[in-house]
Formats: sequence, C-alpha cells, structure tokens
Amino acid sequence: EGVRPWGGKYIRLKELDKFLPLNNLEFLRIRDCLAVDKLDLPFMPRLKFLHLSPSLNHHSKPQDPKHENELQYFENLPSLEELVIDGFFGNFRDNLTKTSGYFEDKSDRWNIVKIDFSSLHELKKLKKIKLSKIKASVLNQIVALPAVEKLEINSVFYIDKEMNPDDKKEIQKPIEDSDLKFLKKSPNLRDLNLKLGQCLIADGPTTDFHFCYYKGNGNFIDYVSHRLKKLELTINFNEKHQTSLTDVINKICNRFLKLEELIINFG
Repeated sequence: EGVRPWGGKYIRLKELDKFLPLNNLEFLRIRDCLAVDKLDLPFMPRLKFLHLSPSLNHHSKPQDPKHENELQYFENLPSLEELVIDGFFGNFRDNLTKTSGYFEDKSDRWNIVKIDFSSLHELKKLKKIKLSKIKASVLNQIVALPAVEKLEINSVFYIDKEMNPDDKKEIQKPIEDSDLKFLKKSPNLRDLNLKLGQCLIADGPTTDFHFCYYKGNGNFIDYVSHRLKKLELTINFNEKHQTSLTDVINKICNRFLKLEELIINFG
C-alpha cells in the first residue's frame, strides 16, 4: 500500500511483473499507489484474493488524459475466490499541488475510472465480491456470477446532471432492473447486500449520490435465487415513485421463504 501523495511512485497493473513474480502470487492488495493508466490485469494463475483501490487525485488526469484506460481482463485470474473493488470513484481538490500538500475536506473535482466486468462470468471459483461506488452501466456488463455466494455492492449510481460533468454526454439514465440482470444467472447467491443510490438521513450530511434513484417496481427481486438466506437492501426512490416500495416488500416476502436475516432501508 502507498501513501496518497507526493513524490511516491505509482504502480501500473500492466507492469506489475517488474515489481514481483506473479506465477505463485495468491494475495494482492494495491491501494493509494495504484495508477489509473495501464490497468490491464496480468495473468496471475494462482491469485485467490484481489483488492484494488486507487486514490483519485490531481495526478489522475495526466495519467489518463483522454479517459480511455479501464480496469480489464479479469479472465486472467482463473483461481480468484474473493474480489474487492473500491476507490474507482473519488472526490479531490483540483489545485492540490499549489497547496503544498495541505489537505482540506473541501473538494471541487470528481473522477471515475472505467471498469470492464464483461469477462467476470469466466471466474468459476469466485465466491465473494465487494464493490463500492459502482456505476449501474458497469454492472450492466456482467453476464453472470456462477459461483458467487456473497455479494456486496455499495453504492450503485449513475452520472446525473447534479454532478455537473465536464461532458454533458456522460449524463445517464436512472438505475433500472436491466442493470441487475446478471442476478438471473447467479444461482449460488446466499448473502446479498445491495444499495441502489444513497439515502439521505435527517439532519445528516449530504451524500455523493443522494440524487441517484432506482426506477422500477422491484422486478430485480425475482432475479435473485430463492435460496437467499441474508438480504440487506437499500433503495433510493424518486419522490414520484414512492409507492414502488410496497411492491418491493411484497416481492421479498413472496420469494425468499428461506430468508434468515433481512434489513431494508428506503429513501
């Protein structure tokens, strides 16, 4: 792990073999010092655990000026059992260099690093996944999670006009059932923690994605294996679609007859 920082050296995934031998590597965690360019995952035949978490800051733009790089080639990890991805969305100060390293909570920029999950279904040993702040359009790429037993996604979002993106063409539609279609082909799922958008708390701080909401009647509930034992579900609705929460509750009660633990939050 690196420090967010100043003269530290960034590690590029594509060049990871320059730092250590990869053939027998079983555990890999890279945080803070992960560069956002050359994000091609190298072939690591015995890797069982992977945690990637870049620290997005003012260095991100010169590393990937055209915003073309993406984390990809998960098929190169055939033995992977647990995957943790976070930090691929982040807020930061644009003029951090000018402040000589002085850090304030105030941030005036945000950035997203692209992820390609289209080959994730090829990982037949992958049983645990934890994703933080993932775009709905990225989840839409997932075909299936055939072996996954425990899945946590916190939080699903989309680029909204409230985020004031530099390119207005990046503005996306709300979260829909089709973004979660991979759940239809995830038969071994037993523990699901899913947060669609972020709910505001009375007298609490503003969240990153309180304006992002789920648009639907809970049909994605029918995609999840009826053998589910634990469910933690958070859904942020548009104020015009509040009646949909009744549909969600009814679907949960009718489908998961073996459920042992249930936590629901609506906003």
